[in-house]
Amino acid sequence: MLLRLASFVLILGSMAALGQPPSVGSPLEPLPAQNDVASRAQDPADSLPAPLRVEDVVRLARDHRAEVAAARARIRAAAERPAIVSALEDPMVAPALDHLPFRLQGADFSLSIEQRFPLSPVRKHRRQAAEAGLERTRAQADQTVLDV
Repeated sequence: MLLRLASFVLILGSMAALGQPPSVGSPLEPLPAQNDVASRAQDPADSLPAPLRVEDVVRLARDHRAEVAAARARIRAAAERPAIVSALEDPMVAPALDHLPFRLQGADFSLSIEQRFPLSPVRKHRRQAAEAGLERTRAQADQTVLDV
């Protein structure tokens, strides 16, 4: 590792001595994506209204704070949960080869497909519990917005 680092430093030093700039993507030059992130970070500050009012600050916080974005992501995830927990189990397909004669004539095989259907209201109760969890997540997200 030390040898690689020393050879890298020697290469850069010799390039600088010859007057050649380091190539694009070298550790000495920032990547273009980093420049884009820096320019995007400066854009919202440029678009702020000159007399910054309380309503503007609240709107900006509601739209751009990481806590609020995370709360919205939790709501989207919780909204998918009722459909997931109330779905039927996956069907099962089971091929079987019961008898295989030496000459492969008259092979006895079967294919069975199985789907379980619950008779109790378990799926309905799971769905209701997930919907209650969604309402709890929405209330927590509202609390997060109010805290910000």
